[in-house]
Amino acid sequence: MNAAPHLRRTTNTESGFRSESPLPQPQDARRAMGFAVVAATTAVIWLTLLSGWLTVTPGSVIVQRSNVLFNSDTNTWINEVVNGDAPSAADRVIHPLDAFLWRAPCSALRAVLQIALPSNQAGLLASRLLVAAVAGAGVGWLAWLARALGVAMRDSLLLFAVYLLFTANSTIALPEHFGLSNGLLSAAFVLPIFVTHRHVRTLLVAGLVPLCGGTTVTNALFPLSAIYQWSVESPHVRRAILVAVIGALPIAIFLFVDSRKVVLVYTDTDKEVARRVSVLPAHVPAVTRWYLKTTKLHGHVIDYLNLRLIHHPADALEYALFAVIAPAVGPAPEVRTTKGADMVTYESGQPLRWDPNGYFRGADARPLRRYGPLQAVGAVCWLVLFGACAYMAFRDGRTRPLAWLPAGWILFNIVLHNVWGDELFLYAPHWSWALMALVVLGARRLSTAAVPCLVVPIVSCQVYALTHIRQALLTIVR
Repeated sequence: MNAAPHLRRTTNTESGFRSESPLPQPQDARRAMGFAVVAATTAVIWLTLLSGWLTVTPGSVIVQRSNVLFNSDTNTWINEVVNGDAPSAADRVIHPLDAFLWRAPCSALRAVLQIALPSNQAGLLASRLLVAAVAGAGVGWLAWLARALGVAMRDSLLLFAVYLLFTANSTIALPEHFGLSNGLLSAAFVLPIFVTHRHVRTLLVAGLVPLCGGTTVTNALFPLSAIYQWSVESPHVRRAILVAVIGALPIAIFLFVDSRKVVLVYTDTDKEVARRVSVLPAHVPAVTRWYLKTTKLHGHVIDYLNLRLIHHPADALEYALFAVIAPAVGPAPEVRTTKGADMVTYESGQPLRWDPNGYFRGADARPLRRYGPLQAVGAVCWLVLFGACAYMAFRDGRTRPLAWLPAGWILFNIVLHNVWGDELFLYAPHWSWALMALVVLGARRLSTAAVPCLVVPIVSCQVYALTHIRQALLTIVR
């Protein structure tokens, strides 16, 4: 792999690529690699320390039960990956290869740490180090891109200080799948930019499909999108793929709704009922047994379907803004009783129930009202920084081709979590890296004074948020 400016080749205009490369000469990219190594190493150390600071220690509440910090399931992940428990049916649906992919490297780290630590401490520390290593590598990829694009060293240091203090890092640092997904998705974005050989690039990104999708199933869509952008050059093939995807979406919705009817009414005593209430089994009876295999999927999806975008579009718009701001600068959370126990959360803590319109009442509207005056300053400064950099990234013809993927990924996640999910902030690590990616792509166009003037209040509010998250965690004792 090298960082030769492969975007200089002439490509068809439909793909959006320009003849001028945003990347420097190879020798400059090699110097950028040094900064990336330092940033990655710093991130690994920081995230490991952060998880300990957030009470991920032997015997703490957060490793003993679920739903302690933003609905996270740290104890479940530790039991499955560190202790070797079998994944639950729900985990097999949403995280199909999570335990399979990460149990072996975690066990290897644990074996090394057991030389100096008791088994339980070694296992917990191994899980923290593993997640920090993958997430930290993602920081390194973005740092390499920043310097390779020509972001000044001073600005790079300031911007990555902001990135390490993202409020979303409170869940990225946990022994969970979030930090793993964050690092893998960052790699899927940056790798194709630096790998010059098309076939090698395709193989590397294709290898990330099972890693991203196996860790969290929906995340397979990002490396697949990267393959589409970087490896599919024929306009006819690109159009055919788009038509297939657009055509598959209504078919998937139909199959989901139709199979849902079977799952709800099917009984062994009256198999014909299921066939009468659904469309496809009425004409192809053999499909009924395949529909029944989706029972676990339906249970998991329906449990957290909020349909906010459909029933409350104004609320969805506010949540969309919250999804851009909160991963970087979150408000101070509260401790509320949710699902029968105390939890640090940005949500209401109301019992999980539905209104007549199918809206999930466990999630509050108006999340931006949680920002106090101090945090509002940091939130506005972040929004200005992000908006300015995103604008510059799309305005510059050299970085515009790189900006579409992270921008599209942010939009996809905003739509997804305004339809499904109980606490939007919990899933922020899936797109927090993309927020930073757009900042990196446009930062070199900012004025000399803009970055420090915006970073100082942002960092102050980030420290405030992380401190209050820890303080809230310390109040939960069971």
